[in-house]
Amino acid sequence: MFHFHLPGRTLPVGTEFRAEPGMPIALSVHWSRSHNLCFYFLSRPAKEKIDSDPKPDMVWPCASPLTYSAVTHCSCYLAFACEDGTITVWEKSIGFPLSVTVLPDGYVIRSIQFMPCLPSLCEKAPGSSEVLASTKVKLLVLCTDGSLHMITSGAKEFDTKQLGPETPNQTITAIATISSLPDTVLLFFWDGTVILMDTTTEDYISQFIMPPSYKVATSWQPVFSVDTQGQYLLLQGVKQQTETIFIFDFTTYPFMEAFALKAEDQPESLAVAVLPWDKRCNIFLKDSLQRLSTISQQMPECWSLLKNCAKSLAKGESQEVVEEEESRDAEEP
Repeated sequence: MFHFHLPGRTLPVGTEFRAEPGMPIALSVHWSRSHNLCFYFLSRPAKEKIDSDPKPDMVWPCASPLTYSAVTHCSCYLAFACEDGTITVWEKSIGFPLSVTVLPDGYVIRSIQFMPCLPSLCEKAPGSSEVLASTKVKLLVLCTDGSLHMITSGAKEFDTKQLGPETPNQTITAIATISSLPDTVLLFFWDGTVILMDTTTEDYISQFIMPPSYKVATSWQPVFSVDTQGQYLLLQGVKQQTETIFIFDFTTYPFMEAFALKAEDQPESLAVAVLPWDKRCNIFLKDSLQRLSTISQQMPECWSLLKNCAKSLAKGESQEVVEEEESRDAEEP
């Protein structure tokens, strides 16, 4: 599994590399049963001899083999899941993990994908630490048993909840997000039903139905696609031995008006600017100082907890020593 990445503080390309706005600078790759997430820069200084087996420029080791990964469209956030059920969301703009969670026992991850981020927040992220503090990202996790979980991660918020029905005949087989419809997800069920759900209220907004006598081809693994603009759904249907591609135009549905009004209420987006390395360093140091002040405020409480823990341990050890001496005295003739 691989992803392209835009410039960020987790990818130190150096001063000799000129990054163009909107152009990826690196590629992340992980293989089956691999513990490492490898990054390769797409541009590097010319060498006299080309390596037949190029080594990764960066390696992120993990305690458990990686299974799935996902990157937001703006390349500001990276998430990866491991075999032990651990899911980590990284905020690449500052180079720190945003959240780490573990699914309960019995859940096996099938796929992960981000909900579409607001363009204004993603575009402000490279140069504004104040916006980063209020930014929230949502990650959808589909498990092999058909259960769907949504992880909401933020600087001051973290939440995990299960979405969708829990009845066996309504098992979810696939999901898809729509860039033009924030907070919604397309659900494909085992019985061939296709429904658009609002993740904030968990209400069903609309159902997409094929003509009579047609059904979704291979409902356990449906063939579908959503365009990058979030306006059309292409879904493969089958009738006897005939396969047909059906196109659903979202712009013709009434619910699009409500989401258009919701988009107008968002702040205007800013142009993405690729900052030079010195300004990136200044922003990184500023964010580090802000985090340091927060940690300094938490230090007294942490020291108090450590002292209480040390006292309890010392008390327990002294009690054990006394019991050992008493037993030893009792054994001596």
